[in-house]
Amino acid sequence: MADVSENEHYKYLDKIMWETKGSRFNTYRRLKKQGTLSITTISILSVYAIIISLFQFFFKTRLHNIDNFDTFFSIFLSICILVVSLLEASREYNTKAVKVYDCSNDIGSLLHKLKQVEYAEDINRELLNISDQYNAILKSCPENHDAIDFELFKAQNHKHYKINPLLSIFIKSKSSVLPYSFYYLLILVPLLIYFCVIHYVK
Repeated sequence: MADVSENEHYKYLDKIMWETKGSRFNTYRRLKKQGTLSITTISILSVYAIIISLFQFFFKTRLHNIDNFDTFFSIFLSICILVVSLLEASREYNTKAVKVYDCSNDIGSLLHKLKQVEYAEDINRELLNISDQYNAILKSCPENHDAIDFELFKAQNHKHYKINPLLSIFIKSKSSVLPYSFYYLLILVPLLIYFCVIHYVK
């Protein structure tokens, strides 16, 4: 029969491993989506630059000042594409996602092992062993989950954390927009700027 300290240690490990596993799975999904959006954004900006260049070739009857703006905007977009490509490549979303995914799976396996600890002859020693293995898994993965990943995990398990269902919906919505707002802005803002300026120039 496990004593009080063993029960507390067990509950602590069970809770922290469960939370870390779930949070890091959310991190994996976020990083994968950021990686996809990164490539998509660069591709769309490239399409913008190509279309604007084609405007100059096919619509030669347009005003001279519009053509000048098209040239300027095309060069501006090209510079943005270069800068964004370099910045996004340095973030290595897919590589980080794989590491976090493997870490989550390792913690999940260890959590399953923890569930069997009550059948061990020396429960306290087994708990210490699992705790050491857990710390080793964390050290082997340099990538950590962000606060927004843990918030999302709590929202996904709102009954366990006694979070208001409406608040959990808000957190889920925020988690589906906020980490990706940079890419959405990069896609939409150039279009808005272009059409606003063209309208003004006309």
